Amino acid sequence: MRKSKGMNRKDVLNEIIKAINKVKKTDYKINNIQEDTFIGGDLGVSSVEMLEVIFDIRKALNIKSDQEEVDEIYTMKDGIDYLLKLMGK
Repeated sequence: MRKSKGMNRKDVLNEIIKAINKVKKTDYKINNIQEDTFIGGDLGVSSVEMLEVIFDIRKALNIKSDQEEVDEIYTMKDGIDYLLKLMGK
């Protein structure tokens, strides 16, 4: 389990990519993904898969929250901002 303290935007982006790769069984690399990449349109992640991605990241980073605002996450930037907010950053 990785600690969420001390994580920067690139670290969070990497965690999102790892979770997407796990859920989608893909092999996206951080150097091919930008903050403006659309998670659904560009990476093919469905809304159900996005819930699983967020759950996996929150579990891996030990983030406890009741917030389920994943329907507002469209781009990698949205996902990074959401997770940083949950981490209190």
